[in-house]
Amino acid sequence: MTITRLDKPVIRSIREAMADVLQEVAQRFDVSIDAGSARFSPAEATVKFKVTLNNLAEGIDTKEVANYKFHASLENLPPLGSVIRIGGDEFELTGWNTRARRYPIKAVQVRTNKKYKLAPVSVKLAEVVS
Repeated sequence: MTITRLDKPVIRSIREAMADVLQEVAQRFDVSIDAGSARFSPAEATVKFKVTLNNLAEGIDTKEVANYKFHASLENLPPLGSVIRIGGDEFELTGWNTRARRYPIKAVQVRTNKKYKLAPVSVKLAEVVS
């Protein structure tokens, strides 16, 4: 297949083909590889990929976990992994997104495993279940 110009459908096809190959690489090295955003012009393209360890070794934290631990001590928040109750729903605290100003705390609803963003004030006022 000869490509003369890069456009959205061509980039999508290339990215899908790359994803198939990257899944084999991910299995080989026991990591997960997620294709990120793609930027392109008619002549060139840039695709970002995020590689994450599946089994983190003891003492190694992801960026979000490390950020939560740092900010939790400053904001007097419950420890990472705590389950809190807000409005009758229970959430497990999973991380801190430093790029989110209003809702930086990442949490997962215990009942549905749905991801949520929470404000520090909400977490401070919430009841800690465990």
